[in-house]
Amino acid sequence: MKNLLRTKIYLFLAVPLLSACALTEDPAPASETKSSKDSRAEIMAQISQIFLIRPHGAGYVIFIPTDEAFGLAKTKLTDETKKKVAKLAPYLVAITDLQVYGLTDNLGYKVINKRRSQQRADAIAGQLIKAGVPEKNFVRVEGLGDAVPMADNSTVQGRKTNRRIEIIFTAVKW
Repeated sequence: MKNLLRTKIYLFLAVPLLSACALTEDPAPASETKSSKDSRAEIMAQISQIFLIRPHGAGYVIFIPTDEAFGLAKTKLTDETKKKVAKLAPYLVAITDLQVYGLTDNLGYKVINKRRSQQRADAIAGQLIKAGVPEKNFVRVEGLGDAVPMADNSTVQGRKTNRRIEIIFTAVKW
């Protein structure tokens, strides 16, 4: 009986106190949060007109299919991809934790795939730098070869999906 009475007293005192806290909370941060979410969604929509972008953990990942960006078994960027990367660069200028990964399918020699994936990652990072993204913003530029497949390498479509560049970041300044 004492415990029930004590619980009722705590609830009697706690509920008005919590309600008062909720009423006196500054509404400005909520509107800033909504505004920044709206801004972030707008920027993501703009980036998705250039390349595929998806949420990734606490940040985002941009996917660049290498068959379109380089051509099959190539490491030099196409002119069209250079234009797309130049359009992407302004969105990445203020992001200080850029990671660029080159990935391949599992056909061919692992050593060659690893080297090719590194050359492709370097090419994308180099083009971003050329377009104005500070070199110091890149924390990692690495070729991973076939180490991180997204799809089944036993199918043509799966291998095509696995041949990609990923640009990953969390320090969003939008």
